[in-house]
Amino acid sequence: EKTLAISPSQRYQSASDLLYDLSIYRNSDEFNSEKPGHEYARELLEIFQTASISLSPLPAPSWEFVETGIARRSSENHLGLYYDFFKITPDTFLCLLASPVKQGLYPLFASATLRGMIRSYMAQVLRNNPETFEPLSLIRFLSQHISDPFIKDFSLCYLFLDAKLDQLTFFGAGYSSLIHIPDGSGPRVLRN
Repeated sequence: EKTLAISPSQRYQSASDLLYDLSIYRNSDEFNSEKPGHEYARELLEIFQTASISLSPLPAPSWEFVETGIARRSSENHLGLYYDFFKITPDTFLCLLASPVKQGLYPLFASATLRGMIRSYMAQVLRNNPETFEPLSLIRFLSQHISDPFIKDFSLCYLFLDAKLDQLTFFGAGYSSLIHIPDGSGPRVLRN
């Protein structure tokens, strides 16, 4: 405003005063919010965060025999995190967790692709004959249809629960061991 004042007496009288005010303005929040594309970038980030959240079901399903829950730190901005739950028969359940190793937008699109592959495979299983589902058939399917660089970009955890047989099948790639705490006894570590 002072630079464009009509009256010369109201304008800057020295270049050092002008440079001082410009440097203060350059470092201000007002300047950063007025940058071209700033709002557009913020909108894009919100869209990507919403898309990332929509990859996974909320809330966790409520199943007989199995208690499920989802805990996620709200402070984490983890684009591409994918988890899913499938009730295969009244007493068999599948829980999946895939987490991208890299940060950025690529993991979001890769997670969406992975979700589509898993959901289409599981829809076929549930539609045809869910009683014949083998716990590792999904892992074999993914191994055959996903290229190596894609797999290297994800950590995957797969948990198949059979309440009738009182059996648990665990597969983890890129994750640590699973800690199982049975009723009435101490914890035990399950490894691949």
